[in-house]
Amino acid sequence: MFLMSVTKKRFSTKVIKKKLGLKSYEPVWVVVHKPCGHWGIGVQIYTCKTLILSIHLIMLSTIIMDQTHTNPKQLFDPTPYGFCHSVKSPSNGEYIFISGQGGDQDLDHTLSSDFRTQLQFTLKNIKIVLDEYNLEPENIVKITVLIVNHNEEKLKIWSEEMSEFWTNKIYPASTLIPVPRLALDAMQVEIDAIAFKTNK
Repeated sequence: MFLMSVTKKRFSTKVIKKKLGLKSYEPVWVVVHKPCGHWGIGVQIYTCKTLILSIHLIMLSTIIMDQTHTNPKQLFDPTPYGFCHSVKSPSNGEYIFISGQGGDQDLDHTLSSDFRTQLQFTLKNIKIVLDEYNLEPENIVKITVLIVNHNEEKLKIWSEEMSEFWTNKIYPASTLIPVPRLALDAMQVEIDAIAFKTNK
């Protein structure tokens, strides 16, 4: 049988079992129960809402399993700064290249004078593009961050907001470039991204 996820993608129980290392003879409810237990959900009665959440978590786990995030021990730990040194993706998929997004709050390019607010809307706009492909932040493998008049205070804010956006702390490879200005006078930040979508 096939389970329908919140992303409208069909996901066979055979594939789920393979990804989670489950036995082929284990029933469907075990497929749902095991990852729920792993993530501390503790499901006893499987409501429709819980089932959808469980399937969504299973699909998210396959994204993480398909990618390899590497931080060599010979290099500093970049995790507190919201990125990793390298990401390897499999060849059985497709890349989505996301143009640089700014902190536009509406279609009229309204920009806040506050750096954090612009950053939050920038990440929100990236998520809007990801949603078009039924992807999550965890699908992003590389970002380039442009910050106007960069300093360590802005780096601290960026690290905090990145931690909120990538909630499971599986960060993409990243390059931050200080710049004197961007396309619009009021722009303080711009981020482009490369995402990877695995073909199942």
